[in-house]
Amino acid sequence: MEMAVTDHMKLERKEGLLVLTLANPDGNRIGLGVLTGLRAALVELKRPETRAVLLRGEGPVFSYGQT
Repeated sequence: MEMAVTDHMKLERKEGLLVLTLANPDGNRIGLGVLTGLRAALVELKRPETRAVLLRGEGPVFSYGQT
């Protein structure tokens, strides 16, 4: 099941795997939207069924810098 945590991050749970996808259209810069998404995702990390986390970037750039 995939859901948007913020406009800049998606979260998907597959069995024990938590997939966090940076989905910021301007190249996944680390800014307020991404940081807000990471903070919201911390709740999911604490769940006992989470066994591994995959952080990935949508588009041609994984991530860079800050805004």
